[in-house]
Amino acid sequence: MAAAAAVAVALFAVGAQADHAVVSPPSLPRIGAGRVVDEADVGDPYVLTVGATSYLFGTTDWRSNVPAATSTDLLHWQAAPDALPVLPRWAAPKRSMTWAPAVLAARGRYVMYVATQEASTHRQCIAAAGSSTPGGPYTDRSTRPFLCQRDLGGSIDPSVVRDATGEPHLVWKNDGNCCRIPTALWEQALSPDGLHLSGVAHRLLGADAAWQQGNIEAPAMVAASRGWWLFFAAGDWRTPSYATGLAWCTTIQGPCRDVLDHPFLPSTAGMRTPSGLEAFRDASGHDWAAFTTTVLVPSRRHAHHVYANRVLDVASLAPG
Repeated sequence: MAAAAAVAVALFAVGAQADHAVVSPPSLPRIGAGRVVDEADVGDPYVLTVGATSYLFGTTDWRSNVPAATSTDLLHWQAAPDALPVLPRWAAPKRSMTWAPAVLAARGRYVMYVATQEASTHRQCIAAAGSSTPGGPYTDRSTRPFLCQRDLGGSIDPSVVRDATGEPHLVWKNDGNCCRIPTALWEQALSPDGLHLSGVAHRLLGADAAWQQGNIEAPAMVAASRGWWLFFAAGDWRTPSYATGLAWCTTIQGPCRDVLDHPFLPSTAGMRTPSGLEAFRDASGHDWAAFTTTVLVPSRRHAHHVYANRVLDVASLAPG
């Protein structure tokens, strides 16, 4: 079974060619030894803790639009009903196209941002669905997507983060994979209730390192002492090249730059394709990372064939 290896502390030096607007980061974040805690098909995991309960949401498992589970100890998870049982009116009726949910708690309610396919354009776009309870069900009665960069291939992989003043921000990827358009990670401020975008979008990072193979996605931002860490997935998701990268951002709006010329969490013999990393805080105030790894399971029908099952890993996180 997959297990994440401990990541050693390192220090990134900006160097002579650094952009002077980018402040040097502190020591790299530390991620402890991971543990597989859910062997269900869990893609792009997002964990929200409310009171003593943690709520897990993920990419469609082809049975639910947004599969969900709950836990009170992060080790044992109980399956919950589909958190988004009805797609918005503008979406194509395909369970297979609902990806990467993230949830914001705002003003006594909860807003789920999730990518799904727009019926009229076949682009992946981001919906914003609301609920009075953290586990849902979430509903989106809108007539158009919350966010969609159609000219950049669409928008997917939403994540949410609050800045030092408590203002919420949305982070996401433009889905250029669909049509040979460069992929990048973006940020934009949200209204206090999370139901509207505010200001302008900022491009944070592109797929510029060789190991990323022209693909960067699944962003998540974590506050550090003098700026922001930007975790992301990159590479070819169908191969062990797929892994978690790390960038440093002077502000939540950028500029951002890679701090390594290789993955921060690479595939290893014991941990295949660590990706979709999201940070969360438990009921006791401890910081954790949730991410997916894949386990190769032998086929029962075809000799020498295997299929990849996505499992949920959690590991302690020290942002640095």
